[in-house]
This record gives sequence, C-alpha cells and structure tokens, in this order.
Amino acid sequence: MWRVYLMVFKLSIMSRFTYPMSTLFSIGSVFIDMFIYVVFANVIFSYVPHVAGFSHDQLFLIVGTSMLLEWLSWFTFRSGTSTAPDWIRNGKIEASFVKPLPSHFLALFTRMDIEDLTRAVTALLLIIPHRAAIATPVLLHVGYYIVSILCSLIIYFALLSSVSSLAFFLGKLDGLWAIVSDLNDMARYPYTIFSKKIQWIFFSIIPTAFLGSIPTLILTTQNPLNWLAFSFVIAAVSLYLSNRMWRWAESHYSGASG
Repeated sequence: MWRVYLMVFKLSIMSRFTYPMSTLFSIGSVFIDMFIYVVFANVIFSYVPHVAGFSHDQLFLIVGTSMLLEWLSWFTFRSGTSTAPDWIRNGKIEASFVKPLPSHFLALFTRMDIEDLTRAVTALLLIIPHRAAIATPVLLHVGYYIVSILCSLIIYFALLSSVSSLAFFLGKLDGLWAIVSDLNDMARYPYTIFSKKIQWIFFSIIPTAFLGSIPTLILTTQNPLNWLAFSFVIAAVSLYLSNRMWRWAESHYSGASG
C-alpha cells in the first residue's frame, strides 16, 4: 500500500507539472485563500485574550493545526473522497474491487494535490510565532503533538470515507459535502465555545474536536497523556467503523447501471 501511495503521489506531481502555469496559479490561489484567513485570524484574535478557556496563543495554534491537517488530507485522501461518488456512478469504482489491495484504499487514495503544500506554510506562519504556549519539555510535547496529528488524520479519513460510502446508495453528495466543509471550518475554533450536548457530538458522532482543539491541548498542557490516549481510542474506533461501513455499502453495489 505504501508503494502504491508513493506511485500515485509521483504521478500526481508529474500531472501537475505537465501544465506548470496552471499549477502555479493553483498554488497561488490556495496561498491567497490561506493568507486571507491568517490576516483575519490576526485581526479577530488580537482583540481577545482568551476564548472559553483557550489562551490567545492557543487560538492561533488551533487554526494552524487545522490547516496542517487540511494539508495532510489533500496529500493523501481528500481528493479521492470527493471524487468517489463520481467513480461509483460511472462504474470506475469497480476497478478497485478486483485488485489485490483493499478497495477502501484504492478508491480513496487516487490523487494528491501538491498545491496544498501552501496550507502547511500558512500553518507554520500561525504556529511558530505562538510557540511560547508549548508546554515543557518542548521536544516531548512536540512528539506527542505529532502523534496526535496522525491520530487526527485517521479520524478525518474515517469521517470523510464514511460520507463517501453513502454514495453507493445516494449517488451525488454535493449537499452533504457542503455540510462536511462547514464542520471542518468549526474545527478552527475551540470546542468549548459550544454547549455540553454539542461538545458530545463533536467528540463522538462527528469528532471535529480532534481536528484542532485536542492536538493543541496535547501540545500546550503539562499532562496531555489522557487526551493522547483518548485520541488513540477515537482513531481506532473511527477507522474500524468507517471500514465496516464501506464494506457494507460495497456489498450492496450492483453496478453503474444501478
């Protein structure tokens, strides 16, 4: 699977630079989009010392963390999850059923958008100036943070792949993807701003709290092991359930003709 991923990544780079000007425009558009968000984040957060228990520095770290996860998702599965409904409707998904690798992987790891590397750059523009919030010892907490980012990436993959599997029954998912995009934007704000009932949803049914707030807490609190263990559990359960959901939906597929 790792070799297949590297091959797809290499082909994605080659296809992008077949048309270098188009790729440069794509990189520029993503950078401008992220830069505008950074500017507005600086304006908004400069007026508040803390929000719902999160300090000024932690607020920027949440936004930076969510951007890092967006970058990693576009470098792995994000494009595949968005195109899976089209593959299901036109029958291209059937090619992943007959190859000696999990169809879940082959159907969703199809293209990597290298222009989204700019999301990582803008994330660092937010994280590095506010590194004073990192708990000590710094290297240990950075290590915890990296592990939590990987857990969060698994959770994000599980969420999007579960949505993609609905295309076996519903066809196009345009409206649903818009909702998922809005939920992803919510990850850029502390989960504590919501009521207890809404927080429960963001920790279980739609675990967006792990796409920004929880990695930030792991990076900035002195005793983050409980949060880290919680991230492991949610990642494992989410991946298992999404895999089961995909296999169940796949078993009901009867061909592009319906």
